[in-house]
Amino acid sequence: IFLGGVSRLASVTEKLVPIMAVLFLLGGVFVLAGRIKYVPENNIICGIEPNTPTDEIYSYFNNPGSISLDSKSTLATGDKLYVNNKHAADLVIYGDCNGDSLINGHDVLHLRKVLVKLEPADNASLLAADLHKDGKVNLKDVLYLRKYCAGLVKIRNSSLYYVSKDGNDNSDGTEDKPFLTI
Repeated sequence: IFLGGVSRLASVTEKLVPIMAVLFLLGGVFVLAGRIKYVPENNIICGIEPNTPTDEIYSYFNNPGSISLDSKSTLATGDKLYVNNKHAADLVIYGDCNGDSLINGHDVLHLRKVLVKLEPADNASLLAADLHKDGKVNLKDVLYLRKYCAGLVKIRNSSLYYVSKDGNDNSDGTEDKPFLTI
C-alpha cells in the first residue's frame, strides 16, 4: 500500500480473485469426485451421501445425455444407473437398507427382518447394510444403525473410509494402520 497505493492493490486483487475462485471450484469438483467409488466387479456405485439430489450425479459424467437414472428427486440404494439405455450399475447409500433414500428406523426394521429371513434383500441392499464394511451383514450392523438413528454415531458414505481389520472403527478415517481402505 505504501509503494503503490490503493489503486495498485486493487489492480492486483482484480487479477488474483478470479484465479482463486477458479481454483476453489476445481478443488470442490476433485473432492466430490473422490468421494464416489465405483466397484466394477459388482456394478455398484457407492460413496454417495444420503439426500443427494438426482441431478448431482449427472455432474460426474462427461456426457450426461448418455446416462439416465430410475430414481426420483433424491438418490436411494438400489436405484439403477443406465448408460446408453443399458444397465450399468446399482447405487448404494450406506445405511439406506430399504431403498427409500432415508436412513431411519425403517431401515433398522428392514435389516432385522432381512437377518431373520422374513424379507429378501438384493446385493445393493446388503452392501448398504454392511455398515462395518467387513463383508458380513449381522447384528453388529443393526446395532450400529440403531446408534446412528439415535444420533450417537455417524455413517461414513465416503469412499475415503478406513475400517479396522476386525470391523470395529474407532477412527475418523484418517489413520493408515492398522486400517484398510475399502
